[in-house]
Amino acid sequence: MNRYVFSVLGILLNFLIINTSLPASPRHISPAPRHQFTLGARSFLLDGKPFQIISGEMHYTRIPREAWRDRMKMAKAMGLNTIGTYVFWNASEPEKGKFDFSGNNDIAAFIRMAQEEGLWVILRPSPYVCAEWEFGGYPYWLQNEPGLVVRSREPQYIKEYESYIKEVGKQLAPLQVNHGGNILMVQIENEYGSYGNDRSYLDINKKMFIDAGFDGLLFTGDPAKDVAAGHLPGLLPAVNGLDNPQQVKDTVDKYNESGKGPYYISEWYPAWFDWWGAPHHTVPASNYTGRLDAILSAGISINMYMFHGGTTRGFMTGANYNDHAPFEPQISSYDYDAPLDEAGNPTEKFMEFRKIIQKHLPEGTQLPDVPSSKPTIAIPDITFSTTASLLNHLPTPRHADTPMTFEALHQAYGFVLYRTKLSGAAGGTLTINGLRDYALIFLNGQRYGVLDRRHRQTSLQLPATTKNTTLDILVENLGRVNFGPYLLQNNKGIIGQVTLGNTILKGWDMYSLPFNTAPSITTAKAKITGDIPVLKKGSFTLTTTGDTYLDMRGWGKGMVWVNGHNLGRYWEIGPQQTIYLPAEWQKNGVNDIEILELLKPGQQKLQGIEKPILNQVVNTVDTTIPANYKLVWSDEFNKDGAPDPANWTYEKGFVRNQEQQWYQPENARCENGLLIIEARREQKPNPMYVADSKDWRKNRPNIEYTSACLRTTGLQTWKYGRFEMRGRIDIDPGCWPAWWTLGVEKGWPANGEIDIMEYYRNKLLANIACMGSNHNAQWSSKTRPVDSLGGQAWASQFHTWRMDWNEESITLSVDGFLLNKVKLSDFIDKDGSDFEPFKQPHYMLLNLAIGGQNGGNPDSTTFPRRFEVDYVRVYQKE
Repeated sequence: MNRYVFSVLGILLNFLIINTSLPASPRHISPAPRHQFTLGARSFLLDGKPFQIISGEMHYTRIPREAWRDRMKMAKAMGLNTIGTYVFWNASEPEKGKFDFSGNNDIAAFIRMAQEEGLWVILRPSPYVCAEWEFGGYPYWLQNEPGLVVRSREPQYIKEYESYIKEVGKQLAPLQVNHGGNILMVQIENEYGSYGNDRSYLDINKKMFIDAGFDGLLFTGDPAKDVAAGHLPGLLPAVNGLDNPQQVKDTVDKYNESGKGPYYISEWYPAWFDWWGAPHHTVPASNYTGRLDAILSAGISINMYMFHGGTTRGFMTGANYNDHAPFEPQISSYDYDAPLDEAGNPTEKFMEFRKIIQKHLPEGTQLPDVPSSKPTIAIPDITFSTTASLLNHLPTPRHADTPMTFEALHQAYGFVLYRTKLSGAAGGTLTINGLRDYALIFLNGQRYGVLDRRHRQTSLQLPATTKNTTLDILVENLGRVNFGPYLLQNNKGIIGQVTLGNTILKGWDMYSLPFNTAPSITTAKAKITGDIPVLKKGSFTLTTTGDTYLDMRGWGKGMVWVNGHNLGRYWEIGPQQTIYLPAEWQKNGVNDIEILELLKPGQQKLQGIEKPILNQVVNTVDTTIPANYKLVWSDEFNKDGAPDPANWTYEKGFVRNQEQQWYQPENARCENGLLIIEARREQKPNPMYVADSKDWRKNRPNIEYTSACLRTTGLQTWKYGRFEMRGRIDIDPGCWPAWWTLGVEKGWPANGEIDIMEYYRNKLLANIACMGSNHNAQWSSKTRPVDSLGGQAWASQFHTWRMDWNEESITLSVDGFLLNKVKLSDFIDKDGSDFEPFKQPHYMLLNLAIGGQNGGNPDSTTFPRRFEVDYVRVYQKE
């Protein structure tokens, strides 16, 4: 029999037992039967028979305990036979030596319930989880242990790690299949290959897990490119992120000790997570159904990350940060665009995945009916009886000469108010060296500004002050970094000195505001003046409970508690504008609500609505036109035909960057209120061709592509103002659209270049350049992957790019989202002339380039392609 026949028979055997080999309920069998779960040559073996894992990730901490069983029934209804979950160290041991496996942290109860519902479990108790979870799952207090280094062989870390994993073992080792439970296998560490490559450290992990009682099947899981570093010989190497069956098999075969399977995708991503200030990530089910079908057809086991995301409540959201991207704190909703939405309702993705899974079941096998979506309610009016200043509800402070971090204060999460007295000054720059992460600045109780780590803000101007002026700095921990090199630099609060001008400020009182429980507000309702943070207490009465979403639009930034449950953060910048309030945490009659509001103390209106709002990004750059600005130039492109010659001239021929297109005016036209710059694949002779020329413009015998570049050269220039362009860009391979400016004096780069909008190779760019040292360009270049904005779905829509340019700075944004900001004083030509290229008039250009040095290869792209512009407008001060 050939390999193909063996393969088909193996796959059929897999399918025959997908839904028949399920863990027996302990309510029906005593003692519970023990199983063997082992590695076969191509498949997992359950009691000696091939078994294909079809798993979905969901985390017990992100789902109300009262709703665990409902979510599991949904998993069964989609066709899953297994669920995967992490164990979160910082939830299980919030303070050193104090373990908590109760309530929503009762992971053992969660797993037993899964067994009752006929589900197997893949357990991932590694101390590091990533998971968009605070500090990647590590407890904050590890940073107080002298010399401790996470994810290393450092003795203090190993000691604490061993203590933790033994406690987890006491809870969960008896629940492995070989002890009568339903845990099929256990992962050690987590994507370690993305972080390090110390096999001795992984060996220690393995030994500790075995010593803790995990004597069943162990495995590692890493992204494909990191399997070599993260795999431990002797354990199954699972792979994350791949869904090409052959690539999965090749990767596992390469690193598995046996040189063959079985094959397990430990994280398969049908969508992605969100962070504050960026759009909600959604991916159509149709993008994944074919891939899921191929995986299951190949007999590969899979764990969807996530099947159900739920909500990261309280202060447990994490953050991403590296040297190439800004600090990105994650939102409280962990909806993830998963098959089961944040509230546990089936989505279109659920139904489409269910069809694929059903297709692979033995003929005649039917999945359970899909439970109905949960009923929702509206709460028309939530009233607040008490509003009190947070500054009047402070605990006893700690005093120190210099600011103390959260960790030094033995505080995990929440806020710290730093207070000192100023001796009186003429005013100057207040600088916080090491702000982690968000600060409100007050003088004598009046707010003077906000500093936000996302924008790398560390300083602001303070006015003249008198002696004994009170300076308050309220600092919020937005979530410790959960991935990357800064995992080891995760202290919170103020981690350095605070200066006013050249003076180091000393003598600080620190007020810890961890909000471990709902705030207690005893002060009667009082008139609040100024933009101070407030605590609000209110109530609402229900005759019927049901899921609802608190509509926080109109509020600023803060936290919400209902009936003592911390529901998570809200922030006006979005994309999350609602907070999910599960029915399980409501009650008939009077329900209590408390809110901490940081920015808008006067807000009193709140209601519950029946649908979530998770994709509404509010401008993070002020996009209102100042009253003293007027429109000085625009083109609305309302007249069909050629663009207005009073506004535009054209570049012609091959121009720059070895681009493949030949610029010609006929590729630009106005149609239905849009400027259309069209790139075409068309071949014709190059009129500039010179055989054997060293000039790339002349040594091409033919033109392969044509496009257009419009510019205002000789017609209109501007110095300072607000520039706006609303357009839709093409992001197919090889496309390089741009809207940019160049200075009128000097050659490039001494004349100065501003790329307000530029795209190539899946990156949105915002750049400023002048002449640097050694006659090279000096750049400030900020990029953002278009996939992080929504990929093709984002590019299919119109967006508004802006430049705000004044005597001091240039700010570039899209849809109000800050892309780049520079000081003009940092961009003076370094060629000895001290010429200031951004204090001279500039003209603008609009173009769609193809290929060249940056645009990528256009060979696979179907032409024509378009860059469409709705309008271009310039405003200047009157």
